[in-house]
Amino acid sequence: MGLGAGSYPEPPEEKTKTIDITLRVEYTIKDLEVPEKWDSERIYDDIRENMDDYINNAVIEDYEIEV
Repeated sequence: MGLGAGSYPEPPEEKTKTIDITLRVEYTIKDLEVPEKWDSERIYDDIRENMDDYINNAVIEDYEIEV
């Protein structure tokens, strides 16, 4: 198939490589309201069980990236 008016050849495929990245992020959960009867273990369990929600709603103030 030939090149028509306004057609461009496909660009050469870009070479890629695989790398490992370590991302260290510190989260601070401020003003977390929990039932008064919860002890620190119960609070820890709740945070661990709902970590995705905490992360998705977090504001990251500091981070470190290592490539």
